[in-house]
Amino acid sequence: MQLKIGVEHELAPGIIAGTDFTYINTVRSTFQRDINLGPPVQDATGRYVFTSPRPYAPDFFIMQMTESSGRSLYRGFTYTFNIRRPRFTLDAFYTLSWKYSTDDVEQDYSAISYDNVTDLGKEYNYSLTDQRHQFIAYGIYHLPFNFDVSSTTRLSSARPFEVMTMWDYNRDDMQNDRPIVNGEALPRNPFRSRPFYDVSLRFQKHFVLPNEKGRFTASVEFFNLFGFDNVQVGHPNMMYGHGTAMQGGQIVSGSTGPGRWYDPSVGKTYAGGSLVPVAPPANFNQLRDPSGKYYRTNVPGDPFQMQLGLRFQF
Repeated sequence: MQLKIGVEHELAPGIIAGTDFTYINTVRSTFQRDINLGPPVQDATGRYVFTSPRPYAPDFFIMQMTESSGRSLYRGFTYTFNIRRPRFTLDAFYTLSWKYSTDDVEQDYSAISYDNVTDLGKEYNYSLTDQRHQFIAYGIYHLPFNFDVSSTTRLSSARPFEVMTMWDYNRDDMQNDRPIVNGEALPRNPFRSRPFYDVSLRFQKHFVLPNEKGRFTASVEFFNLFGFDNVQVGHPNMMYGHGTAMQGGQIVSGSTGPGRWYDPSVGKTYAGGSLVPVAPPANFNQLRDPSGKYYRTNVPGDPFQMQLGLRFQF
């Protein structure tokens, strides 16, 4: 279902302001699920663990079924402001929006992204493309002597990212496990990276050839004029770790179950200990190390750049 309602009003000749609301509710989108898992048991931390044999083993391992159980919901308000004058043009847009989804790999028939197949309710959360605030503006001013100056501005709030434990704690042979915090697995995409800022500028001058046989346009462009870093959190810095672990327990044999905790990082099962919260690594959701230097595991933004251009039109 899609719905869009908008209104515009001319404040003065050549000056228009407007607003619109967009609603997009998508249901029955594709979702991947493993249907070859036995009934789970709940371990000491509250995580559901699949310790029983797969029903169709040993003939089949992971059996993915593509089902139409996914959904997404987008709601956004956009406010516009436009100015049209003989010498300059300005367009500005601000969007306040929310986007939820069950999966961010729609129509990817090879990926399973959920944490726990028995608790898919936590999958419906912020989408990776959810962006609360976004401001975009661009304009051009025609100066005397065939000079033009134009600029573009984009300011965006941070997007969510997924967190994982780095290990297969629930023993479903997938590396999608999320940490357990306060007795529950975290929902999908619970943390956010960093905002994005960019201001670019362009100057150009037109040189018209005699008898209108053509013209040259010389230009200079400045990208990321103010040198915003725009560094985003990289995948290695999205790893949260256990979230909750058992301390002081005894190593036991057998499957994971009530009162027990399996640590896949060492391949051992513990029982009889006390549960303790485990803080994430020091680099989790961080851009810089304690000395103030950027972690090389993050994603750098584009630096300030300048470009010279010459174009001939005939």
